[in-house]
Amino acid sequence: MTVRELDEDLDKLAEGDGDIAFALGLRHELGWGVRPDQSKAERYYQQAIELGHAGATYRDWLHKVEAMDVTDTDRASVLRNNFHKLSLAAERGHPKAMLYMAFAYEGGPEVGPDPELMVYWLRKAACAGQISAIWWYQEWVEKGNGTAEDRQKVTAMLRQLSDDGDVQAMAILAIEALDDPNLSSPDREKALETLKKAADGGASIACQRLGWIYCDGLYGFPIDKNRSKFYLDQANKLITEFVAKVTGKS
Repeated sequence: MTVRELDEDLDKLAEGDGDIAFALGLRHELGWGVRPDQSKAERYYQQAIELGHAGATYRDWLHKVEAMDVTDTDRASVLRNNFHKLSLAAERGHPKAMLYMAFAYEGGPEVGPDPELMVYWLRKAACAGQISAIWWYQEWVEKGNGTAEDRQKVTAMLRQLSDDGDVQAMAILAIEALDDPNLSSPDREKALETLKKAADGGASIACQRLGWIYCDGLYGFPIDKNRSKFYLDQANKLITEFVAKVTGKS
């Protein structure tokens, strides 16, 4: 089979398969085995959108937003005018689009604030595995919002993240365990070791809590001022580094 014949076969397959159409769009945009051709790429992307492909639909919205070089007033207008594309991508199952829908209904320029729709899309994004959404969902529940089912979902998500090696999730679960007054002594020791593991992995919240534990003898653990100072200094260092990274200031 020649390259031309292969391309013709892929063209035919793309007519009824959004995944193939989207992949061909990427191929021609990025030059995977072919000369980059943006016009061909856009044709395939549009074909994928028409076939209901979530990634292509999200890309279409993102492409419009990232192309903005306008004032804040005009930016709000662009976001509003393209909101239907974001909404469609979210409805088609794109996790990041779901997260942006939650942001929009929290009070973004696209639409007016709508707490119910914000929570609806936040839950959807978190359940789809969007990491930022999981942390937002966890924070929302921690503030006393939601139902028992929400709390169960958040705990399950954190456990999955912890099992995958996420140190922030490890720290949160360990702290929740330590805060349980009915926790057994062996489980308390286990939670402390998990908290130390999270601190070693760079979780500032774990370092901060360990600093307090050893400063005040929390949870029945012995006071150790040297350990307290070590962990609190480490927490301050991690927080300072994070702020510098976010703000671009060293």
